[in-house]
Amino acid sequence: MEEKGEISALSDAFQVSEYEFQSVDISELKIQGIKVNYALICERKLWFFSKGIAMESDSERVLLGKFLHTIAYSDEGGTREALIDNTIKIDIVGEIIREVKLSDKMSHADEIQLKYYIYYLIKKFGVRKKGILNYPKMRKLRPTSSSFEEAIL
Repeated sequence: MEEKGEISALSDAFQVSEYEFQSVDISELKIQGIKVNYALICERKLWFFSKGIAMESDSERVLLGKFLHTIAYSDEGGTREALIDNTIKIDIVGEIIREVKLSDKMSHADEIQLKYYIYYLIKKFGVRKKGILNYPKMRKLRPTSSSFEEAIL
């Protein structure tokens, strides 16, 4: 998908106007972060995931990613694989929330996913956190430039 404004891309993917997306009641919102990521990467992948079809669950890259999730940053404090509100699953939650990814090939979608988590926590629980994308295989950290909330205002 061509990189365009965050709100425009997400409103297109979820088939709502930009105005509707910005005025959504977060208490009604039950969109998983991975769906936000897939909406920006590949609409077909989003469709499969939404229908419960896991096309890549046994792929080498997915298995490597799962392995990295279990060993990367194990000395960091915080809760790992935190399922919040039965909707979003954040890789590491502590003073800063962290999203662990295998590579930065889809870094724009990764960043929007992390910003969505920040936005969700603010809107749903009033919790303000900063976020960092972690690429352990590349030994790279990338702090988010702003929150998703700032991006849509």
